[in-house]
Amino acid sequence: MKQRIITASWIIAIIVGAYFLGKTALTVLLAVISLGAAYELSRLLTESNNPVKNPALILANLAVLTAAYFAPRYLFDVYAAATLILFSAEMMVKEPHADRCAIMVWGLTYTGLFMALGIRLLLHEQGYYVIIPAALSCASCDNAAYLVGCAFGKHKLTPISPHKTVEGAIGGFFGGYIVFAASYFFAGQADIPNKMLFYFAGAVIFGIIGQFGDLAASIVKRKYGVKDYGTVFPGHGGFLDRFDSYLFAFAAAYVYADIFMGL
Repeated sequence: MKQRIITASWIIAIIVGAYFLGKTALTVLLAVISLGAAYELSRLLTESNNPVKNPALILANLAVLTAAYFAPRYLFDVYAAATLILFSAEMMVKEPHADRCAIMVWGLTYTGLFMALGIRLLLHEQGYYVIIPAALSCASCDNAAYLVGCAFGKHKLTPISPHKTVEGAIGGFFGGYIVFAASYFFAGQADIPNKMLFYFAGAVIFGIIGQFGDLAASIVKRKYGVKDYGTVFPGHGGFLDRFDSYLFAFAAAYVYADIFMGL
């Protein structure tokens, strides 16, 4: 627990520092997380710690992240092209595997496209008023689920992640809901149509969605029989272990904001 708190403290310090430095610094931070997650997933699939042997998914992620920042109009075109190239590249290896190929393509969606959508939202004029509450809601959901689960958890939520409980999931929902809904009172300058509806209805989504992101990462870990994706964050694991829920939250935030604001 002590190590988790120490690690979480310096992660928060880095995020807060990037926030005050502006959108470019935050974009770089999100890109580092995406590329770190892509490397961890690729390393798991190839069973190699050598980055040179794991270029495909990392480069595909870099392509969609670059498009999100410099050419957002072509983001989905780049994503589609990268997916085709990634799929084709797997067919060229000595022993191609359908499941490895499927996970690699899913990895591009999960660690690449979802983060790219977060960057697209961040760069929008009203983006701060959506992505920051979404991230804070996700963090609150994670912490509430962990604390409530430890204190009151008795009923297993899913075999995908044996340590998660129904009680923890309920606690996580309310933790995420309260933070996103409360953001309405701090978004006085936000130019969002039906602002109250946006925050209070959206709170339901962000009380839930991050937990699915966590489970999505757990499915792959369970298949490959590993506890964590990496060790870069002591007490937390790797990039994917720490930020798995945020990827779903960023994608959901983009879609939700697009419905209300037409990004």
